[in-house]
Amino acid sequence: MLKPFRLKLLRAAAVELYGDLGAWTYDTYTTFNELFFDGALSLKGVQWGITPYSNSLGFYNPRLDSITLHQSLLEASSNGTGNPWGLGRKMGKSLSSDVLLHEMIHQWLYQQNYCKSNDDMHNSKPWCDELNRISQLLKLPYYHTR
Repeated sequence: MLKPFRLKLLRAAAVELYGDLGAWTYDTYTTFNELFFDGALSLKGVQWGITPYSNSLGFYNPRLDSITLHQSLLEASSNGTGNPWGLGRKMGKSLSSDVLLHEMIHQWLYQQNYCKSNDDMHNSKPWCDELNRISQLLKLPYYHTR
């Protein structure tokens, strides 16, 4: 569980580093933590920068207990270029919040000891179960497992 004082310090640091984006990032994290994880997630930080090898939109690092959101998430472009994924028009806070929630699911699974490595993550039973649990809360379709 993220202690209120620690959250306040992390949010203040993020505001210092990223301005309004830092506030939005921690406010969104806090909202998602309460809505989807009953406030149980604990975190050492959410930062904006380059993910390992720049090959993903977000990354949860279990060793550091931190989430990195790729800085290109906010760089929308009219022609669909301008980022490594060709998602130009889709970039922005909506996609950023989706990526943040995705990384929080990774965090949840690690903190609950459901997965020991990234190899255990996507398409595993715990991953799919978590997607379905959150999908129900969001009134989204069921994610079928193998």
